[in-house]
Amino acid sequence: MIQNVHWKMRLQDLINFDLYKRFPYYTLRRIDHLSMAHGVEVRVPFCQRGITNLARGLREALKIEGLKTKRVVLSAAKGVIPREIIARPKQGFKLPIEVMLRVGEPLFEFVADVVLSLSSKQRGILRPNEVANLVDRQRTEPSVEIAMILWALMILEIWLSQQKQQLPIH
Repeated sequence: MIQNVHWKMRLQDLINFDLYKRFPYYTLRRIDHLSMAHGVEVRVPFCQRGITNLARGLREALKIEGLKTKRVVLSAAKGVIPREIIARPKQGFKLPIEVMLRVGEPLFEFVADVVLSLSSKQRGILRPNEVANLVDRQRTEPSVEIAMILWALMILEIWLSQQKQQLPIH
């Protein structure tokens, strides 16, 4: 149980940040964009006003104990949701880049066009033959590693082109 008033205030500050800043401007936006991109309707029942009001009114000991969070939710889920799901470690919510960068997916050709573009070659930062080799390998033998490299190269090229900077050619 949280004894120190300072820590109680800090916990409330963190909850307020999540509720009013991170959720609406980051988490919920990402969920919305990713679900809409795949035609999936997503519901967020824990964000309903009645649920958030109930959660905010709980004693601190029910919200957090040591490093254990979401105690009330996990207790309520026991017997309803399989134990292995309740006990598993937290998972990140990330873009399925490896799936999006497969031949036949619209993003694959876009990424290939960007990383193999004339402007990318003229910058002289990357070895065009190596980049072309990565694109060809992703076409014939898709892998998570190559997909992530191509994604990073695409982001770099787009960023550089938006900066209107031309780096010296080597």
